Amino acid sequence: MAIFAYAQGNETDTSRDPYKYGDDTGLKQQKVTIKKVKNMSDSTIRGIDISSYTALKKAGVKYYDNEGKEASLLKVLSDNGVNYIRIRIWNDPYNEKGETYGGGSNDVKAGLEIAKEAAKYNIKVLLGFHYSDFWADPAVQLLPKAWEKDRNNQEKMCSNVYEFTKETLEQFKDAGADIGMVQVGNEISQGMMGIMHRTKANVWQEEEKSVLIDSYLNAGARAVRECVPDALVAIHLDTLNLSIYKDAMNAWERDKVDYDVLGSSSYAFWAGKNMLGNVRKAGNYVASRGKLFAVLETSWLNSQKDADGTVNMVNNTKDAVYKVGPQGQADMLSDLYDAILSNDNGLGAFYWEGAWIPVKAGWVNWKYNKEMANEFGTGWATENAGGYYPKSKLYYNGNPVWGGDSWDNQTLFDDKGYPLDSLRFYKDAVSSNEKYSRVVIALCDKENNVLEYRVVKVISGKSMTYTLPEIKGYTKEKDTIKILGTNDKISKVSVVYNKDIKKQTITVKKASYTIPYGTKFNLKNEVKAVGSLTFTSNNTNIVSVEKQGKKLVVKKPGKVKIKITAGATADYKQTSRIVTIYAVPKKQTIKKVSTAKRKVKVNIKKDVKATGYQIVAAKNSRFSKGKKVLTKKGTRQVTYTITKLNSRKIYYVKARAYKTIGNKKYFGPWSKVKKIRIK
Repeated sequence: MAIFAYAQGNETDTSRDPYKYGDDTGLKQQKVTIKKVKNMSDSTIRGIDISSYTALKKAGVKYYDNEGKEASLLKVLSDNGVNYIRIRIWNDPYNEKGETYGGGSNDVKAGLEIAKEAAKYNIKVLLGFHYSDFWADPAVQLLPKAWEKDRNNQEKMCSNVYEFTKETLEQFKDAGADIGMVQVGNEISQGMMGIMHRTKANVWQEEEKSVLIDSYLNAGARAVRECVPDALVAIHLDTLNLSIYKDAMNAWERDKVDYDVLGSSSYAFWAGKNMLGNVRKAGNYVASRGKLFAVLETSWLNSQKDADGTVNMVNNTKDAVYKVGPQGQADMLSDLYDAILSNDNGLGAFYWEGAWIPVKAGWVNWKYNKEMANEFGTGWATENAGGYYPKSKLYYNGNPVWGGDSWDNQTLFDDKGYPLDSLRFYKDAVSSNEKYSRVVIALCDKENNVLEYRVVKVISGKSMTYTLPEIKGYTKEKDTIKILGTNDKISKVSVVYNKDIKKQTITVKKASYTIPYGTKFNLKNEVKAVGSLTFTSNNTNIVSVEKQGKKLVVKKPGKVKIKITAGATADYKQTSRIVTIYAVPKKQTIKKVSTAKRKVKVNIKKDVKATGYQIVAAKNSRFSKGKKVLTKKGTRQVTYTITKLNSRKIYYVKARAYKTIGNKKYFGPWSKVKKIRIK
C-alpha cells in the first residue's frame, strides 16, 4: 500500500502503527496454506461462536466477503465452509436501569436475531445456556438475579431451569432456527449456578453439591428432549483433565444425567504443547463412556497487538508451536481437528468469538469503543456489571479493566471486518463429502450391565458390518453386527456378552483330619474357595454338621467322608471335593499311677468306644530315653503294668486310646503325663 501511494506521488507515513490508528494491518493480505484434514467430512462440525454479533451490528460494525464487498457475517461464514454457530444465552444481562453488562448483551432476544440470519444460510445452531446473567466460567458461576430467591429450593430451581430452557427453545424453533445441539451449563468443572467446590479437588467429588447440580442438568436436558428431540445435549467442561472427566462422568452416571456430548474448552496458548495428545486422550476416554466429544471453545492469535484500546486477554503464546498470524490459526485448527477426529466419537469444534472485532479500529479510539460498549454491550464488560459481577473481575489494582473488546487479536477477521485467509480452513480442509452419524454400541452382560462402550462412525443412510471386540472374561454371542447410519443423528444399540465361568478350586490344608470324638471342629477355617461353603457328612452318626454349617460335631470313633461344596459365583462354577475325618477316641485320663519293684502300675479311665489302649513309660519327659511301650487290645481292662524298669529312677508315664479302622490304628490324644520314682 505504501509503494502504491509513493507511485501516485503522495506521501505516506510508514512509521504509523496501523493498530494504533486503525490503518490496514495487512492481515487480510497474508496468504495461508491449508492442508486437508483426514476424517474431516461434510458433516464434521465446523463451528464458530459469534455471540457478540447482534451487539456489534447495533453499534454499526460491518463485515465483508472474500471480494471485499459488504455482506452479512453469516453469509461470509457460510461461503467459507462454516456449518454451525454457537450462541451463548444469558437470562438477564442488564442492571435495574436496563443498562447492559456487556459481553454481547446475550439475552434471548439478541440470540434470536443471530439464529434467524443463520437459518437463511442453512447453518445449524448450538445454544449455550449459562444459567446466569453474565459470564459463567470455572471461577464464577452466578445465579440469575430472578432466581436468587429460590436458591435453597431445589424443586423450584429445577423448575426455573426447565421453564427457561423450554421457553427459550420454543422461541428459537418459532424463529426457524435449526437447533442441532444444546449446551446445559458453561465450563462447569468447578461448579454451576452458585454451587462451587470447596473441600475437594472439584465439585464432582462433593456428593451433596454434585447431586444438586445434576438435578439442574437433568431439568435442562428434559426441556431439550421435549422441545427439540433431535438435538444433541452437551455438557461443557473447561478442561482436558481426565481425572475431572472421570469424577464428573461418574457423578452424572450416578444421578442418571441425560446427555450425549461432553464438550471441552481447548486453547493452545493455555493448554501448551501437550494439547493435541490430551485432546486425543480426552476423546478416547469419553468414547469409553459411550459419549460423543467436541471442542466447544478454541482460538489462536492473528496478532499480538491491541486494536481497540482495551488490553487483550491473551498475548503470550507460552510454549505452543504455532506462529502468531493467519497461518498459525490455520495450522492450529488443522492439528486440532485431526486430534478430535482421530476418534470416531469426535464431532468437531467451535472457534470462540471468531468475529468479535473492534467497533472502531485503532486503539486511539479507545474512548469511542468504550462508549459503544456501554451503550450496546460490544465490549467484554461494562461498568454496569458492577453489583452483579465480582469487582475483582472488573478492576485491577483499583483501575477499571472493563471497556472494549479483549479478543480482537484472535478473530478470523481483521479489525475492519475483512475475512482473513485462515477462514478458508472450514471449506478447504474438508477431505470428504460424506455425511456421518454416530452409533453408540453398549457391550452388556446378561443382566444388561454395560461392560464397555464403543462409538462408531457410519455413513448416514448406509449400514456397515462391525466386528465386535473381545472382552477379557466374556464370550460374545456373535462376532459381528449390522449397524445403520441414521442421517446425522446419534443412535444406540446393545449386544450381549456371556460371562466366562471359570472352574473353581477348593484348597484344604490337609487331605484328612484326625479328631477326637466328643469335640467340635471348625473345618471352614481349613478351607479356601471363592464361593460360599457347605459341608455334608456321609455318616452323621459319627460326624454331623451344625445347622450354621461351620463346625463338625464328632460324636464317636469312626471314619467319615465330608463333602465340601463351594457354591457358584458370577465368575466361577460350583465345585466340590472330599476330605476324610478319622474320629478317634477322646483324650485319655490316667486315674492312678503306683510302683513296685522295677515296675509301674497304671490305672486309666475306661473308654468303651475304643478298640484298645497304649501306655508308654520313659526316663525323660520327651519320651526319648528308656522308652517302654505297652499296646493292648480291648477296653475292659483298665489297669496295666509295665515291667523291667530301672530301680530308683524317675519315669514319666502317659496313655491313650485307639480305634482300629480297617487295618490301621487311629490314636486319640495322649493323657497328661504322670511322674513317678520306681522302687
